Amino acid sequence: MFLSINKNSGLALIYDIGNASVGGALVMFSEENNPKIIYATRSDISNQTEPTSGKLIYSIAKSLEIVSRDIEKNGLSHLKFTSFGNATPKKAFCVLSSPWHISQTRTILMKKDKSFAITKKLIDELVAEEINNFKKSPLVKERASSDKNALIESKVTQIKLNGYETNRPEGKTAETLQISAFFSLSPEDVMNTFAERIKKVFNIEKIYFNSFPLASFAAVKKALERQDFIFVDISGETTDVLLVKDGTLAEITTFPLGKKSAVRELVKKLKTTNEEALSLFYLYQEKKLSDETENKINSILSGPAENWLQSFRSAMISIGDGFSLPSTVFFTSDKDAEVWFYSLIKKEDYSQFTLTESPFLIKPIDVSSLGGRCQYEGTAKRDPFLAIGAIFASGE
Repeated sequence: MFLSINKNSGLALIYDIGNASVGGALVMFSEENNPKIIYATRSDISNQTEPTSGKLIYSIAKSLEIVSRDIEKNGLSHLKFTSFGNATPKKAFCVLSSPWHISQTRTILMKKDKSFAITKKLIDELVAEEINNFKKSPLVKERASSDKNALIESKVTQIKLNGYETNRPEGKTAETLQISAFFSLSPEDVMNTFAERIKKVFNIEKIYFNSFPLASFAAVKKALERQDFIFVDISGETTDVLLVKDGTLAEITTFPLGKKSAVRELVKKLKTTNEEALSLFYLYQEKKLSDETENKINSILSGPAENWLQSFRSAMISIGDGFSLPSTVFFTSDKDAEVWFYSLIKKEDYSQFTLTESPFLIKPIDVSSLGGRCQYEGTAKRDPFLAIGAIFASGE
């Protein structure tokens, strides 16, 4: 579980570790106020071809060190001109995107003919058994890049007794106990590699790891005060689709397509560099290209667009499992891909996924939409991914 640091107010590091970039922030936490980002920075990685696992880990670790040294040089020096003086961070909180974690929602059901007592020991034993089942599950066997994986999250998101939700089940009796939980694993060697890069720069006492799905669920729910929504996180190499119903993280699915799938197609078809393809991709979305060039790029991107949409449809069907889905879709993506993915999500026919007649609200998550839950010092960079990490780290 993510350790709330409200009771240990002070300066900390927040890292957003993706598969296409690494972001880092120097954040001040206090019991009285929302977290304040003092300094933020981000380092992108460049891959023209499909990256191997080893190369991607090396590139991300290198970016992690670059970000850390940037914070040390520019962030800590900036502190001297603020009320925080010579404070130094003693903790780091790393929020991992795919493929650095394997996450799954699980439902535990106990049903008996006669009422039985609900105790903390019973709940703990059932959750421990389910964690063991999760570690042996086909999902972990399919996606694990290592035989040694550490449990980084074990969060009970909802408990129902006889079909009714309760926040205080201990001491009660029921014939049916249903526990909804969220578990995440991360390869030990990957976490050790990331931790070593951070500790090369900072004398950190403790480094905590969590998954972006849990962080985004908690932060968006808290900031937007929503109980039912779909959250889509589109990174460089992957897309996570989360279903939140009745205030709990109900389902999560991932598919291996993101921004770089489109950029690599541009590199291939235009026989150009990754940097030039990224620039054209952005200008294409901003409608700043000639009609001829725009039509050419539109034709090239039709394949990646359809591939992503097909995977997105499958993900929506998977998380819905025959039930009506919420009509609100929030999403995060790199700023230079936001317009393109917004157009793809908006073009989807959602009538196949919902029984309601309500129009779908599709909204990118940016700093302004987080409702002031995260504050900023002066001109500190506004990065929604780091803001989500800071809000999550601040606890309830």
